[in-house]
Amino acid sequence: MKVKKGSMFLSKSNGWCYQYFVTTPDGKRKRRMISAKTQDALLDRIYALDKNLAVIKTFGDWIQIWLNNYVEPVVKPRTLSNYRNLMKYLPETLREKAMDELDTADFQALFSAMLRGSKRRKDKKNPLSTTTVRSLRSMLISAIGAAYDAGYASKNVVKATKPPREERQEKVVLTEEQARQFIAVAKQKDYYKPYESQDEGQKYFSDEIAVAIELALRTGMRPGEVFGLRWQCIDDKKFKIKINASLGTHSKEGKFELGATKTSASTRTIAVEKKMIDLLKALKKRQEEYATSLGDKFTNKDDLVFTSIWGSPIDVNNFRSRQWKSLCKAADVSNRFTLHCMRHTFVTLAIRAGINIKTVSKYVGHTNVGFSMRVYAHVLDEMESEVPAALGAMLDDDENK
Repeated sequence: MKVKKGSMFLSKSNGWCYQYFVTTPDGKRKRRMISAKTQDALLDRIYALDKNLAVIKTFGDWIQIWLNNYVEPVVKPRTLSNYRNLMKYLPETLREKAMDELDTADFQALFSAMLRGSKRRKDKKNPLSTTTVRSLRSMLISAIGAAYDAGYASKNVVKATKPPREERQEKVVLTEEQARQFIAVAKQKDYYKPYESQDEGQKYFSDEIAVAIELALRTGMRPGEVFGLRWQCIDDKKFKIKINASLGTHSKEGKFELGATKTSASTRTIAVEKKMIDLLKALKKRQEEYATSLGDKFTNKDDLVFTSIWGSPIDVNNFRSRQWKSLCKAADVSNRFTLHCMRHTFVTLAIRAGINIKTVSKYVGHTNVGFSMRVYAHVLDEMESEVPAALGAMLDDDENK
């Protein structure tokens, strides 16, 4: 592919623009344009464009460049980590192809194979959900779209693929009785191994997970917010918790570490019961005693409330596979009940308890109340049927009661 010199100009609608011509892999001459808000930013994009085109040999090369130069500068670490994790599903045979060798059939076959794997539960090679495959497809459309804009692809071959049909599974939500039972089983700490036969590290971990489960079900905090909670964010005098961080796989290596909350609305301060504060205070004492017994081996540099047995951030994936499944089984809860389902349970129970949807939405850190109403519309619909009886009870005279 050959790139010819272009021209830079200022546009009222697009800001600073650079227009140039390329000869695409199929031999056609195409006009391309890139833009930026400032002239300096545009110059950086022009430089990156020339540099990128000089080193691209395969689709794998382009994906790496796209992640580093197009995605990383504009997304949160959490989102970048999700992108990198999804890209791991691209087979080497596809990565090694030249850009002009890619076709729609390559990607349609990939998506179909992933879906077949996800539907055969015993097939662990590609256990991908429909949602994950749709996300990968959407991401690849963006990646090859950027290659097309840069003049390195003659067309966006992924755009022509058929998206898998979206299959929405109903969220698993616990009833009040089930939620109490779930907390009780977590407190017993025998769900994956008898507590008395656990070593000191395992006992410490079981002790703190019991508190984490209760915190999640009593506050609706996201799993990342629970495991990213720091001691400095707990006000035991006013019974409040400040949520300003989240634990996730923000690093390139996929390790769990602290990062920003999901959205600006997610950064919030919530009121909690005195009972919850008492549980956290008791856990702090437990952690200090355990840390003292380990000495320098225990390093909690992030001041985390919930840690691994060595003081580092909890690897949530390991927790899911080693303890969570056993906890759900012991509590007789569906295997589709996820960590995030505790948040759904909290919101559902809060709405059914009669708490205003706007209040609940703000408490759990939703971006706006409209989102909450859409997600929990079924709960609101259920409660509508209770309105006539509730008002009737208020307005009926004594003879009719």
